Amino acid sequence: MIFCAFIVIYPIYMVTAGSFRTNMEILMDPFGAPNTFMLDNYAKAFKEGMFAVLYKNSAIVTVASVALLTVFSSMIAFVMTRVDFRFRRLLHVVFIIGMTIPFQVGIIPLYLQLNRFGLVDTHLGLIIAYVVNYMSYSTFIAYGFFRRLPRELQESASIDGAGTFRMYLNIVMPLSSAALTTITIFNLMFIWNDMFFSLVILQTPLMKTLQVGLLAFRGQYQSDYATMFAGVVLVSIPMIVLFLAMQKRFIEGVMSGSIKG
Repeated sequence: MIFCAFIVIYPIYMVTAGSFRTNMEILMDPFGAPNTFMLDNYAKAFKEGMFAVLYKNSAIVTVASVALLTVFSSMIAFVMTRVDFRFRRLLHVVFIIGMTIPFQVGIIPLYLQLNRFGLVDTHLGLIIAYVVNYMSYSTFIAYGFFRRLPRELQESASIDGAGTFRMYLNIVMPLSSAALTTITIFNLMFIWNDMFFSLVILQTPLMKTLQVGLLAFRGQYQSDYATMFAGVVLVSIPMIVLFLAMQKRFIEGVMSGSIKG
């Protein structure tokens, strides 16, 4: 466990330490500690990397994508577990297939579809790409939790005159906060840290997200490693804070969806 922890922690140390060093120090001694703490790297990264604009873009795309994923995946999981209809099994198979196919396989047809509707180089197009890509995964997290809820609750609500939507909104959703929190945290981390879709779909510099913005510090012949490391730290801070604040709910959601009560 100590060895595994070292493998995980040491790269984090290298990036954090490198963010306080100069390029010369990093090139001369990549694994060393900083001699002087250079806070100028953070100011340079924020200014030259246009981090204020990139933070706004990433926040818009991430919040909108996660909100849509949480709502739609919970609705689909509710239908798959609580509503009897003819093609329920087929729907289940379709989402399993969606989890097994690598997203790189579908990037070309997805790009062509977005281009046909004029959504390339727009935040809306990127949001659609994220929702499509992570929908199957989010649905099955909710599916594992919804399947454990007692059917007696559904029968009681039906006797009291509750329709399908009211049953979903007033009964299932309040009992599913742990699963919804897990879906939210997973998707926040995946989407915030994603570079692939943003790099393919967004083209204008002012439209790009944080992960793609880090590429500005990499040149053809020389890279500004110190500023890049400072940028990586700035990008990572929101997700680290979020996970530390919600790790208890995150673990509860994972366990509730994986253990049959």
